[in-house]
Amino acid sequence: MRVHPNWMGKEDVYISTNGEALLTLTTLIAWTMAMSGSATGQAPAAANVLPLAFIGAVREIQPPTKAGAWVLQVISRGGLDGRGTGDLEISSDGAFTLPNSDVVTSAPPEILRSLGQHIQTTTPNQWTAGSRLGTCSDCLATLIRLTLRDADGSVRTQTAFWDPTTRQGVQPEVLRIHALALTISRR
Repeated sequence: MRVHPNWMGKEDVYISTNGEALLTLTTLIAWTMAMSGSATGQAPAAANVLPLAFIGAVREIQPPTKAGAWVLQVISRGGLDGRGTGDLEISSDGAFTLPNSDVVTSAPPEILRSLGQHIQTTTPNQWTAGSRLGTCSDCLATLIRLTLRDADGSVRTQTAFWDPTTRQGVQPEVLRIHALALTISRR
């Protein structure tokens, strides 16, 4: 029997060659279950942590003061040049901004109304479920962040992120919100 530190700084106890493989496999399974939330039924521990690609890109934006008001940020990073496809911000009052341009325009009312309905019907669990990035170094990565003012005036924020290799794990309603936001940006 020997004691050896593992990659997380904890000590693993090795009993034999067959025991080493079993212990390593058990540790790997336990860690994977903890990170995925499958052991507890909760969102992954990493869901509340922004990937490095988005650090510094996400802004703290307060929604308008009216109950139910919201602000949606769409941030893209990666690709061959690392800059993504561009960022945008949309608020429930119709203001549409491309952050790098400082030009504020109005979102089309029919799309804004549809976007607002989808935003109001999503649950916090839908935002965190499936949010992760793969290991593709030049894939485009997308992050959407919703800041919503509740009826009592409190503000809550939901974030989802993905790349082409992990998109299938994101909830369809969150992807629909993203698609509607992009529709506004293309007009």
